This record gives sequence, structure tokens and C-alpha cells, in this order.
Amino acid sequence: MAKKKQTTVGWVTGVNPSENCPLFSADALMRRGRGHGLRNEIEREFGKPIPAKVAVGSAEQQELIKAVQKVYARHHPEDAKRLAAHDAETTRTNLAPSAQQKLDAAIRAHKRLLEMEIEDRITDRLNEILPTYSTEYDQYQAFNNAYQGPLTREEFKRLLSCLHSDKLPGLDEDSRRRYDTMFRIIKEKQQLLCGLSESEKSSGSLPRTVEELLARRKCH
Repeated sequence: MAKKKQTTVGWVTGVNPSENCPLFSADALMRRGRGHGLRNEIEREFGKPIPAKVAVGSAEQQELIKAVQKVYARHHPEDAKRLAAHDAETTRTNLAPSAQQKLDAAIRAHKRLLEMEIEDRITDRLNEILPTYSTEYDQYQAFNNAYQGPLTREEFKRLLSCLHSDKLPGLDEDSRRRYDTMFRIIKEKQQLLCGLSESEKSSGSLPRTVEELLARRKCH
């Protein structure tokens, strides 16, 4: 009985893996020196100490590959995504044209199912929060519209006119700056001091469901 071919575990034993090493098929997955400190983490993922050699094509090799990939993805997520995409494209190009078409169709169908699932989850969540948000907005709007403030709009205008530096000739430059500053501050507080004018008051309400939200978007 012929012995199974053996391959070193690579960087986890301090040996640089070759490009064609089956354990590192994804672009020599663990060539990076930073991986040397991750042996304990890989062994926890693998469930036992890492052997010095692994039989090529064995179940043990496949389990070790999975453990290495999980740990690597944890520490280098962006690189792991790139390598996974590279492996997927390599697998696809090895297929016959008809098989590639079937694979592409299956991927499109799966993506659409995922999109539909995400859309349903978003819709359900929005339908949960929109009624509460709409009610709170209505309460805020009603308070804002009803608020009068301590001054009438006529009194507010008179106050502003008293602070306008152009109405006070003979002021020195420093005094003019102080009056202009207070004029600007008071003007910014108009809503607080005298409430909203009729034209400024809000009307209408927020949508309470996703269907109502979409219908309003169509109208605009």
C-alpha cells in the first residue's frame, strides 16, 4: 500500500510554504510572517495540537485548512475577502462554459433571494419604528406650533430696532461691535422669544408605514 504524500504545515511550524503547497492554495494563504504568533489560536480552532506533517487530501488537512483560514480571516478580514474572491474566480474559470453559465445564474438567484430577505427585514423594522417616530413628531410639531413666547412679534421688532447700531449715531467702534453682536444674537432667538409666524408653522405628518412612505416618494 502506497504511503500518502505528506506536506509540512508551513508557517505554523516556522517553514515558509511554497506557492503550490495544497494547504495554502489561496495565493499562499499564510506566507505572511505576522501569522507565526497565531499557533495557539489555530490549535484552539483545530481542536488539537498542529501536527508537523499532514497527509495531502486527508480529512485532517481539510480541517486544518479551515482552522487556518478562520484565524487568518479574523486578523486580516479585508485580505481574506480578496483571497476568497480570487479562489472563487479561479474555480469558475476551470469550469466548462455551460457550467459557468449555470453557476452565474445560480449566484444571481441566490443574490436576489438575499436581497429580498434583507428588504423584508428592513420593511418589518421600519413598520415597527415608524408609528412611534411619527407620533413623537406630531407631538413636537403641535407644541412648536402652539408656542407663543414671552414677546409678540411687534415687541420683538421694537427690541431689535433698539439694538441696531445704525440707529445709534456717534458710537465708537467697540460699542458698535457690541451692539451688532447682541443684535445678531437676539435675531437668532426669534422663535424662542415670540414663536412661529403662521407661515412658519408646520403642517402634515410623517408616514406611519413603509407603504405610505413609498407612496409619498412617488408623489414627489
